[in-house]
Amino acid sequence: MTENLLPLEDARLKSIRIQGFKCFLDTTVPLANLTVLAGGNSVGKSSVIQSLLLLRSALSSYESKNFPIQRKGYEYESRILLNGNFLMNLGTSRDVVTDRKPIEEIRFSIENRQNQTGVIPFEVPLEEENHLIFRGMIADTDPNPFSPDIRHHSLFSKPQFYYLNAERIGPRVLYDIDSTDLFATGWQGEYTIKVLSSMVGERYQVDALQAFEGSENFQLSAQANFWMNYILSGISSIQATSDNTINKAKALINSYKPHNVGFGISYILPIVVSGLLAKSGSMFIVENPEAHLHPLGQSRIGQFLAQMTAAGVQIIIETHSEHVINGIRIAAMKGVLSPDDVAINFFLRNQETEKVEVQQIGLTTSGDLTKFPAGFFDQTQQDLVELIKLKQSKIR
Repeated sequence: MTENLLPLEDARLKSIRIQGFKCFLDTTVPLANLTVLAGGNSVGKSSVIQSLLLLRSALSSYESKNFPIQRKGYEYESRILLNGNFLMNLGTSRDVVTDRKPIEEIRFSIENRQNQTGVIPFEVPLEEENHLIFRGMIADTDPNPFSPDIRHHSLFSKPQFYYLNAERIGPRVLYDIDSTDLFATGWQGEYTIKVLSSMVGERYQVDALQAFEGSENFQLSAQANFWMNYILSGISSIQATSDNTINKAKALINSYKPHNVGFGISYILPIVVSGLLAKSGSMFIVENPEAHLHPLGQSRIGQFLAQMTAAGVQIIIETHSEHVINGIRIAAMKGVLSPDDVAINFFLRNQETEKVEVQQIGLTTSGDLTKFPAGFFDQTQQDLVELIKLKQSKIR
């Protein structure tokens, strides 16, 4: 399942349709080379990411040949846990169905750039359980689970899939090195220092399109330093070493221990390393890349992710930061990527119907947003208006 039947550009996801999962009765979310999920709290942004992670979990189950349930009519069936994998904590099967109503299945449909569609159903157990039942995959042109049309969507490319949870590992004296995958930073970034301290950090060469502008050393560890210094000015040296006798790794940042340089570095380093490791045609999902970052750093992590997108990585981010979005806009204006490569999905809850709606916002060639709906990063303007009114009232 490692072969590519489609050009990498064509294998990228174009959309995901979500039916019956959490707040989505039947909603299609557009996806681009770089997709931003924005909006208020509890409006479905994380549910989109969880949908993708459930699909990725189904692939892992299929590849492990873990099929504890088999019934007539379905060659492949297995339980997909709702808690634990990818750090998901979704509760029970009752918790993940729309309006908590009894339904027979949750259904996801994905489409790539060649308009090849795959429908992936999950059966909802009759009793409240901690899992869904994966019943195989159905493609329009091939009824077999994980047919070529399905598995060559970028979501399923193997092993090129990266995910970073919003709750990443903070500063540590020692870091784990017991992951068997040398090219994985972990879902919380817990193996980032291990990667940089191994032969991967020393010998792995990043793609020229991912390299920091003007740099000539394409070694992973060197590129991580270049980008970190750009995003967080003054971070000129990250030294990672490992001690196999205790199965731990450690890092010095500008010759200081991680605890003495703040949370922002520990939170952003896994994003940089994962982005540099990601190959063209792979997928990278990251939640809240702006966490613990100064606004300048937030803008520059947006520019970093834009350049990784231009190198062929399909990236999906969930963010509450207008600075991250502005960084992406700056990258588009600089010609790093095309405005057509960017899709900003704004999630909001209709006050009348209580249903979640998704509005797609694009970029123009001049870097402007095609829409600016109410509630979309307009709090600064609203606060300024309120301050002006308050000042005027005090003058009176």
